[in-house]
Amino acid sequence: FKTHSTHFLINCAAYTNVDKAEKESKQAFAVNALGAGYLANLATELGFTLLHVSTDYVFSRQISSPLVETAPTKPTNYYGKTKLAGEKKILTQSPSAYVVRTSWLYDTAGTNFFTRLISQARQNSVIRMGQDQISSPTYAHDLAKAIWDIIIKVNHTPERYLPGIYHYANEGMASRYDWAQAIIAQTGLNCKVMPALSNEFPVAAQRPAYSVLSKEKIKQTFGLNIPHWQESLTHCIHRLYQDRL
Repeated sequence: FKTHSTHFLINCAAYTNVDKAEKESKQAFAVNALGAGYLANLATELGFTLLHVSTDYVFSRQISSPLVETAPTKPTNYYGKTKLAGEKKILTQSPSAYVVRTSWLYDTAGTNFFTRLISQARQNSVIRMGQDQISSPTYAHDLAKAIWDIIIKVNHTPERYLPGIYHYANEGMASRYDWAQAIIAQTGLNCKVMPALSNEFPVAAQRPAYSVLSKEKIKQTFGLNIPHWQESLTHCIHRLYQDRL
C-alpha cells in the first residue's frame, strides 16, 4: 500500500463458514474483526477509502419486516458477532469507510448455496430444503457491480455521498426451498425439491429466520437499479453453462 498509490480498497476477505465459526472462534474473529480493523487503520493512515462487505447475519431471528441500516443488531451466531465487531472497528477507526451489508451471496464458483445445490441435485433424485428462513438471494456479480458504481460516484463527487452502512441485496425475497426450486427449474436437473423446516437439519449455528434487507437507502443515495433475484439467477445459470463451453 505504501509503494503503490491506493484510492479505494474493497475488503472481500471473510471467514464465512458459519457453523465452523462456533468452534474456530479465534480464526473467525481474527479475519472478520481484527483484519477489518487493521484495514480501517491503514485506510486512515494512508488516506484511502475502504469499502467493506458485511452480512445480514448481524441481525436477530425475531425481526419480520425489511431491515433498515439503523435496525437493532443482535447476531444469533458467532459468525454474525465477528462481522458486527468488524463493522464497529471500521466505522470507529475509519470514518470515511463504506460498509455494505448483503445477504445469501452466491456465484458459479466457490462453495455457496448455489454450487452445493447443483452438486446435490446431480447426485440425488430428491432433496429437502427449509421453507422457514426468508431472505434475498444475492448474485455476487450484482454486488460487485454495485460496489464499482459506488466507487465511481464517490471518486467523482465525494462530498455528495455520506460514508457509513448501506444494504445491498437483489430485490424480492425467498426461502431456501423457493430458491432451490427456482435453481432446479431453470437448470432442468432431474431432482425434486421437498419443503422442510430448518430444525430438521441440525447445525452448530442458528440462522436468522428473516433477514430481508431494505435497499431504499442505497438506491436513493447512489441511484442504483437493483435486479430481482430470479432475474439474476437466470443470468448466473446462463454464465454457468457458458463457462463450460
